[in-house]
Amino acid sequence: MGWTKLLFDGRLQWETLVTGLVAIGAAWWTVRGIRDQIRQTARIADDKRKRSERAARAMLPLALAELADYARACLIGLNGLRSMFKPDGGRNEAIVSTWAPPDIPESVLPIFRECLEFMDDAPADALTNLVKQLQIQHSRLVGHTDILRADAGSQLVVWHNIQTAIRDAAETYARGSLLLIFARGGKTNQFSINETNISNSLYAAGCFEDFTEIETLAKGWKPTI
Repeated sequence: MGWTKLLFDGRLQWETLVTGLVAIGAAWWTVRGIRDQIRQTARIADDKRKRSERAARAMLPLALAELADYARACLIGLNGLRSMFKPDGGRNEAIVSTWAPPDIPESVLPIFRECLEFMDDAPADALTNLVKQLQIQHSRLVGHTDILRADAGSQLVVWHNIQTAIRDAAETYARGSLLLIFARGGKTNQFSINETNISNSLYAAGCFEDFTEIETLAKGWKPTI
């Protein structure tokens, strides 16, 4: 009877041990499966992020080129208007009443927003500043256009507003040009602009033939932000 009880108790202990080991093994296998699943999910998410980053960066040069076209259109249009409001200029009502600022390209801002998710600090700050400056520049331009159509103030006041709008558009062009170097793969963290950048932007517009005039406009520039 004693041997039978001992054998029975020993078998129960052995079975309990085996059951425990099986449970531990099952738990380990479950944890391993969960970890593998987590790693796989992370790999998929990382791959998706990298694909999105590549797509956004591939589109950034195109978006910046579109922005440059917008800024150039602003400069050309504003320079054409400016001659009508110099002290010795004449006001062409047909042109003044119908002139409108160019629209910001619709695809530009969504691409900028996507790129901001992936860019490093310096380029991201530069792109953020570009978006801020673009909003201010376009808002001012619309305001200047309202003054232009309302014929508020003297010819000289309107002429001064147009020159301010020209400098704003040149800043938009300059900020975008520096980011374009980065977007095309250039190794640069230099995104600060100065009067030289403004002069280059005015020259690139192709509508200012007088270099003295370009220098004068650039010297009157002050950063928007």
